[in-house]
Amino acid sequence: MAERNRNEQFYSKPENVLQVECVEWFRRMYPHYIIFSTNNEAVRMNVKYYEESGMYRGISDLIVVAPQGVLFIELKIEFNKLCDFQLKCQEKLQAMGYVYRAVYCLDTFKDCVMTFLAGGDVMAVPEYDKLRRRRRSEVKKQGGIVPVSDERGFKRNKRLNDIK
Repeated sequence: MAERNRNEQFYSKPENVLQVECVEWFRRMYPHYIIFSTNNEAVRMNVKYYEESGMYRGISDLIVVAPQGVLFIELKIEFNKLCDFQLKCQEKLQAMGYVYRAVYCLDTFKDCVMTFLAGGDVMAVPEYDKLRRRRRSEVKKQGGIVPVSDERGFKRNKRLNDIK
């Protein structure tokens, strides 16, 4: 916790907080696999220098390396969409057989990782954050219940207001 206080500016951005939560959950659940981040923010400072030294514009925020393969996860907040560089990178990676997925909340990240490690279709995992925001009235008609996976991968029903 003392480390977090040193860089409050980093933790004041919602996307960075989401990234920290995702990495902490992954490292706790899968300590033998690798997850790492890329420093995409540095590109804004001196684009030419960072591109010459190996920075690749559009690469995802998080990269998961496991025996099942490599998973690229781009973290987004609210209604943010992939930029042109990210879309081009996604196309290239998918053409090579990799999975590149934009994720808007921790629950979706968990489901994507568990689905990937189980050999399932990561792109078919629903986006719970968008569900919460865009279909709120539709979900209320169903009693406010949506399916969510717990940390062990078991599906269970969870009240919409309990999803964070």
